[in-house]
Amino acid sequence: MMERAGLGNTGETYLVGSNHRLLTELLDKNYDIPDTYVMTQGSEAAIDEHENGSSTYANYSGKTVIGVYRWLPDLQVAILAEQQKGEALHSTTLALEIVGLAALVAVILAIWAARSITHGITRRLPS
Repeated sequence: MMERAGLGNTGETYLVGSNHRLLTELLDKNYDIPDTYVMTQGSEAAIDEHENGSSTYANYSGKTVIGVYRWLPDLQVAILAEQQKGEALHSTTLALEIVGLAALVAVILAIWAARSITHGITRRLPS
């Protein structure tokens, strides 16, 4: 469960038992396996409602994450994969910033071109 392939620096997967008790290690070593109970939106949906899904919610340590959860009925456990929201959306945010900057440059160039063309036309008109 400690393999984090594709989950960046803050992503992790872990198992939670049907009583909400943590069954596998977490990235944050302040939470011990036998003593930690995970009561998050994702764990409650998977365990209490036997739902599979994804959502943005506060994880076990209160950090906002984008999580995917699944109830595994044969094992009577929930598996959760979570990544901090900032890291998960970093690529999207960067792409939006680049597109926004490109749009701003295009508008400025269009205004400059329109002004130059208009000025050129009006300069040639007789008074």
